[in-house]
Amino acid sequence: MARGAAAIAHTQRWFSRLGLAFNETEARLAAGYLGALNLPETPDFAIATGWRDAEAIIRDPQSGAGWWEQEEAERKLLMRETQQRTGAQLLLETLTSAVDGYAESTYACAVKSCEGDEALAKAASGAALTSIHLRALALLAGRGEHHVFVQKYALFAAGRFPLGIRRSTFTFF
Repeated sequence: MARGAAAIAHTQRWFSRLGLAFNETEARLAAGYLGALNLPETPDFAIATGWRDAEAIIRDPQSGAGWWEQEEAERKLLMRETQQRTGAQLLLETLTSAVDGYAESTYACAVKSCEGDEALAKAASGAALTSIHLRALALLAGRGEHHVFVQKYALFAAGRFPLGIRRSTFTFF
């Protein structure tokens, strides 16, 4: 069971692509993530121009509408299903071990990228750690590499950060 949660990629690239155009791989990852969200309409996507732009999207209460609720419903479903199979204690231990050891390096990458803004670094590193946790959950639940949580993690590992939807555009870091 721990095998699926193991082998999380190194976090050095995290938060490294702010303001840069998507390369072919990143565009494919973004499209895969948005497709896996199962939103009623697949939104266009854009790239935040800087940390202040990213912060405005994160703080906008409307930017989470639809996608965040979709992820949360999926997280609850996978937790319920996996817990029934493994038991609550083993599931929580496995998910905790998947994230262990990444808090400092993830935070350091965020601080370096956001030029020392501690609040933004905490929000960004928290989101990245959550992506590790959710990827591990998806793999433990037996979902494949195309699952929304695996796609989201891949975006973080590529240096991107899914920020939110404004109007009909999903913005990435």
